[in-house]
Amino acid sequence: MAGPRIDPAAIQVDLYLRNSNFRLQFEDLVTHIKRGTTLGMLDTELTKLGEYRILWSNDDPDSPGVYDRHINPATSTPVTTVEVQDFIKEFRTFMQPILNRISGSPKITAADRQVLHIAAPVTTHTIDLTQIPEFCFANPKALGAGDVSFKCKVDTSSSRAHKPEGADAIELAMRMDPPILQKAPDGGDDSSTVVVKPTMQSPNDATIREIITKCSFKKSYGVEKEGWVLNGFARWINTKHPEKAGKWTGPFRVTLS
Repeated sequence: MAGPRIDPAAIQVDLYLRNSNFRLQFEDLVTHIKRGTTLGMLDTELTKLGEYRILWSNDDPDSPGVYDRHINPATSTPVTTVEVQDFIKEFRTFMQPILNRISGSPKITAADRQVLHIAAPVTTHTIDLTQIPEFCFANPKALGAGDVSFKCKVDTSSSRAHKPEGADAIELAMRMDPPILQKAPDGGDDSSTVVVKPTMQSPNDATIREIITKCSFKKSYGVEKEGWVLNGFARWINTKHPEKAGKWTGPFRVTLS
C-alpha cells in the first residue's frame, strides 16, 4: 500500500470516494452506529463526506456531478478539467487529517485499512510505542473580540508551555455553545432567569477537532461569539505514531469575551 493514500488520478479518486463513503457511512445492524463514528469521525465530517460524494458523481443524468461532466464527451471542456483538479485537491486536504486520526484508532480493522488505503504499521527497528503519560493542560484564556489563547503544559505549575518527550502535537476536541437561559430556581418572579454555562462530558461530544503543533497559540472565533462558552479536552499526540496518544485532559471551559 505504498504511495499516497488517495491517488490524485481522477479515476482512482472516483473509486476511492465511492468505496470510502460506503464503508464509513455503513451503519452497524445491531447498534446502528456508523462505521466512521466508531473510527472517530465527527457527524459533521461524515455529512461532508457524503456531500463530496454527491458533488463528485451522483449517478443522476439530470444533475451530473463534477466527474460526471468531465467524463461525458458532450460536456467535457477545459473548465471541467480544472473543476476536477480543484475538487481532488480539496477532497484530499479534507480527508488527510481524518485518515491520520483513523489510523490510530484501536478499532480499525484490516478491512478498514484496505478500503481507506491505511497501511498497517510495519517497522524494521524497535520503536517505543508507550502511551504518552503526561497530562495536557490547555489553559485557555479569553482575550476579547472572540479570541482565545492556549498555553498547553504538562502540569499546572509549569512556568512555560512545552511538549513532553514523545509528543509532536496537541489534539483538541471542543464544542462551542451559546449560554443557556433558565428560570431562576428560587421560585420568584416568572421573569427571573439565570445564565447556565453549557458543559461537555466527553471528547466524543466534540463538534470541533483540531491538531496543533505549537504549545502556545491563539484561535479566533469572531466577535459575534461573545458570551459563548468553549468547552473541550486536550491530549498530547505523536502524529507519526497515533497509537502513542496520551489520555484526554479536561474538560476545560472558557467564556468568550
